[in-house]
Amino acid sequence: MKAGETASSVTGLTFDEQMCMSALVKAYRIYSKLPKDHPMENIEFTSSLHRLQDLLAIRVVRRSFPNGWSFANKEATND
Repeated sequence: MKAGETASSVTGLTFDEQMCMSALVKAYRIYSKLPKDHPMENIEFTSSLHRLQDLLAIRVVRRSFPNGWSFANKEATND
């Protein structure tokens, strides 16, 4: 699989997006092994990780449904 290609019909992520998702999973696995300094840090880390996953998911939705979920000013983005 090459950069820019769809990783799978199951996820809809491109190769690069899947690499990003895999890095998030790896980050979670590493972080979860660290000693905890605060009782809320696991919840906060997981919540933040889910937000990043949401951003990857919306990329799939925009590609699948460009008329309903596209960015109005595409010239202002890097995509």
